[in-house]
Amino acid sequence: MDTASNGLEGEEKMKLYKYDLVISDIIMPYKDGVSLLETAMESPSLFNNPKIVMLSNIAGDQAIDKCLEIGAIGYLLKSDVDPVDFKSIVLKFIQEES
Repeated sequence: MDTASNGLEGEEKMKLYKYDLVISDIIMPYKDGVSLLETAMESPSLFNNPKIVMLSNIAGDQAIDKCLEIGAIGYLLKSDVDPVDFKSIVLKFIQEES
């Protein structure tokens, strides 16, 4: 597991490490999650075509719908995710897409 403190750092790490799964917040400094997702979907070979799950604080967020249209495989609402259950939630996304 790895982290990034902003969208630009996330993009650079995605290019460098070619992750299989990325969990991206929608709201980030320097480059938001929607833009990061668009970049990854426009150049899949550059990023190794990762599965991307979005995070949001707001249920019914229009950005979630846009992300799903662009190519995100799902989303999580931060208020609904118990840190103890996070690993099993991530594994569920991986298994659903396999």
